[in-house]
Amino acid sequence: QQQPAAKAREAASSAAAVTTAPTAAPTAAPAAAPAAAAAAAVDYASWPVKELRRFLTERGVDSSSIVEKQELVGAVQKAAESSAVPAPPAGYRYDPASGFYHSSETGMYWDAASGGFYSEGKWYSYDDATGQFVEWQ
Repeated sequence: QQQPAAKAREAASSAAAVTTAPTAAPTAAPAAAPAAAAAAAVDYASWPVKELRRFLTERGVDSSSIVEKQELVGAVQKAAESSAVPAPPAGYRYDPASGFYHSSETGMYWDAASGGFYSEGKWYSYDDATGQFVEWQ
């Protein structure tokens, strides 16, 4: 089965797809979609400190005052339990400057909280049935 990101790339390259070169990173995400079920148990203590901090940053949690790794692990566990975040589409990498995931291939941003895609000042969802981006109204 084709992944949403692969479909997104195909849709972006078709004539009916959204123009993909954004003028600027999104400044605010639309309201979040209902949270997914809680993530499976993960051994966060085995993660490097850098990854723990990245995980928190991606979820909007400030970890700058946390010094001990065990405290970071606790904060990550709390963040993971309170808001399960889906994995980003293939080809999207976290952009700490914007707080969203960005695809250099499509030029679009993806918001983990809402599942929305952003380009040129507008938010979109991806319709699996049609293989197209649909502007949010």
